[in-house]
Amino acid sequence: MVEENDAASGELRNVALVDALQTKDVAAVAFALRHGATVAPLVVASGDEPVDDLWTYRDPDTGQTALLLFSDIAHKPASVPDAVTLLSPPVLRAYLEHEGFDVAEAS
Repeated sequence: MVEENDAASGELRNVALVDALQTKDVAAVAFALRHGATVAPLVVASGDEPVDDLWTYRDPDTGQTALLLFSDIAHKPASVPDAVTLLSPPVLRAYLEHEGFDVAEAS
């Protein structure tokens, strides 16, 4: 499902997203997601080999699924798999649309 894996490039952060989250600026967060790569964890198969799909969290009480995205690899909790990818805005959008999420258009 994931068509882009730039994690090997060494740049595992989106500085604009880091800044937007620190200032709690919702418009800046949206801009950063639309214009920069986002760190996302990958599913890890047996043998610690990542597979080509994003790791999601399912709430055991509600059944709701969450895709965890990070501005920087340094902010990834230890409980989330170590294998990550960088998602470009078009790849993130395609994933969300494929999974049935509503994606708002930029105005």
